[in-house]
Amino acid sequence: MAYTTPRTWTAGETVTAAMMNSDVRDNVADVYSKARTKTVSIEAINWEEPTYKGTAHRWVVPAVLNGGVVTAAEAAISTAGTAGTVAMQVERVRGTAVASMLSTTAKIDATELTSYTGTSGAINATYQGLATGDWLNIVVADHGGGTATANAGQKGLFAILTVTIS
Repeated sequence: MAYTTPRTWTAGETVTAAMMNSDVRDNVADVYSKARTKTVSIEAINWEEPTYKGTAHRWVVPAVLNGGVVTAAEAAISTAGTAGTVAMQVERVRGTAVASMLSTTAKIDATELTSYTGTSGAINATYQGLATGDWLNIVVADHGGGTATANAGQKGLFAILTVTIS
């Protein structure tokens, strides 16, 4: 349920279960849900560097995200290009096991800056869980072609992950 503004109580008013459920239970549940959700922005390629294919960055999962699950994945670049689509994959490395966290890569269309206007990454439910010390590889599956100086090449890459803590 979404947060609703609590009612203004009046003296002598009879409080009902429905009032308490709406004003207290539902609002506390909404606030708790939002408090459990964290957004992590990871700069995988410096904002002024051209994008390139391959593993662009590795990031270690801190203890505060232990037990969390990745529920959304987006990508962003600092300079749009016209050469093609930039595609980002996120890999979870646990011990020696490497697994793709996205069943569909996050894609940024030519002339765009984010996957919010392109294609959001689809989370692979099998590998969405996080543990302290896991490594996340931010991988450029497709850099969109072109270079930083030719064809208005893309620059920078940011992974934007939403994590829900249980």
